[in-house]
Amino acid sequence: ESGRKLIAVSGIRTPGDLKFFRMKLDGNFKDISIVCAAKIRYSRIKERKREDAPHSFSEFLKQDKAERKLFKLDETEKLSDFKLRNEGNEKQLRRNLNRILDKFGLRYLLTK
Repeated sequence: ESGRKLIAVSGIRTPGDLKFFRMKLDGNFKDISIVCAAKIRYSRIKERKREDAPHSFSEFLKQDKAERKLFKLDETEKLSDFKLRNEGNEKQLRRNLNRILDKFGLRYLLTK
């Protein structure tokens, strides 16, 4: 309706990825960093029962620390336009995302 094009990108990890999109989209790019406590993330991973999942919380933390360092995730999160905690259920996540999207006239994009 507004003539604007919307592109959603999932999985931006490195500061370089984030800077690339900001440069290419000339200021028309907003990043939402979705974060969650380690214990909750580990619990969710266990629920998925994937074969490659860490077998213990300490193994998960070790893997997480290595990935955070490799991809510079802490720096990427600091550069984000918005930070959203995902520690509730899917309905709460969608509601919180919509609060951010409201600011850009995209309110009903993520309703289910």
